[in-house]
Amino acid sequence: MVEGPGCTNNGNRVRRLCGQRVIGVSGRPSQDTASACRSQILLEVLSLGKELFLFFQSTESKDKTESTVESCVRVHFGMSGSVHIDGPEPRNIKSKQLTLSLHFSDPPSRLRIFDSTVSVSSPSAARSKILSHRSRDVCSPSDVWIESSAFAALRAASPPTTDLASAILDQDISPGTGNIIKNEALHRAGVHPAAAVGTLDDATLLQIVRECRIFSVAWQKAGRHPLKLIYDKTICGSCGGPVKMQRLGPGGGRPTFSCAACVTAGGPPKSSGVKRKRTADPPLQPPAPPVAGACKQHSRASKVGRVRKAGPNSGRLFFSCRVPTCNHFLWGDTGFGKCSCNKTATLKICKKEGPNTGRWFFTCRLGKTMCNHFSWATEETTARFGALLTPLT
Repeated sequence: MVEGPGCTNNGNRVRRLCGQRVIGVSGRPSQDTASACRSQILLEVLSLGKELFLFFQSTESKDKTESTVESCVRVHFGMSGSVHIDGPEPRNIKSKQLTLSLHFSDPPSRLRIFDSTVSVSSPSAARSKILSHRSRDVCSPSDVWIESSAFAALRAASPPTTDLASAILDQDISPGTGNIIKNEALHRAGVHPAAAVGTLDDATLLQIVRECRIFSVAWQKAGRHPLKLIYDKTICGSCGGPVKMQRLGPGGGRPTFSCAACVTAGGPPKSSGVKRKRTADPPLQPPAPPVAGACKQHSRASKVGRVRKAGPNSGRLFFSCRVPTCNHFLWGDTGFGKCSCNKTATLKICKKEGPNTGRWFFTCRLGKTMCNHFSWATEETTARFGALLTPLT
């Protein structure tokens, strides 16, 4: 998911096109969206949380009287949306779906939006929402951000039994906070993500707000997220203990990670009188030695993936390279053995709460038609992947 920092930076890139007129629209926009852009002047670009708003303006003549008409297009970048302005073709363009392309004049420019959703929005409603929410947007400029506003919104989360993991993902409460920010902020604040908002004191909630802001601003300024201590980890980056993964929130929930040694269900003890201090991120560890299936040319850029598309190889693990021009590919399940379906078994991680949380096991990879094959994986099996094998692989 493109979180607040990514959306904010996308908006900053698009803003350079303000004042230019759209002379062509292509891609896959609806008729209403195309009409809202075509022949219009890009007036303003505003972001709020994970939403980007493009405001256009045109001048209409009626009865010898000119009037200004404003339109607005909302962009949501979803899981992997992006923007591209002029220059060389973006990397992996063949795997991207063009959503909207706008051609500008004076000077000639082209804005392309990929893998996103675009829709027409009421200009007045969009401005009203931005005005009412921007003071608690985790990526708002320092002269706009109001910590007390963000705290008040979290304190007012309804009902009070709402778990923290769900509350801070609510874009009305904490615009821009996504799943990575959520997990890392709660870990740094030392609070369990399943804790109910109503059970926490003001000092704890305020610390959570601050951690969300600190992590988000650092991400937005650097263009990449800070060191992850807990998200998609099996070993805690703070203490080295085991990390538990669970899903919290409505609709099946979002992947949520916690370390029992680093967090408490109710936050810092209320009677201690000691404010929790934010500790600096631990230094980056030396890179681990390359694993057996890693790309020999770009070993540090190797990754482990899982086939997601339906087909004979669905669910299989493989090694590939992050370098776009590298064609390295190697199946990672050699020697895994077969299930009762006579198919190569696959590795999954135990997510159920209990003594086996975080353990890897072999199971059938055929989805709904799967057999009941099950066996625990040995450390020798998982060691071949090193740190490349993560819970969300």
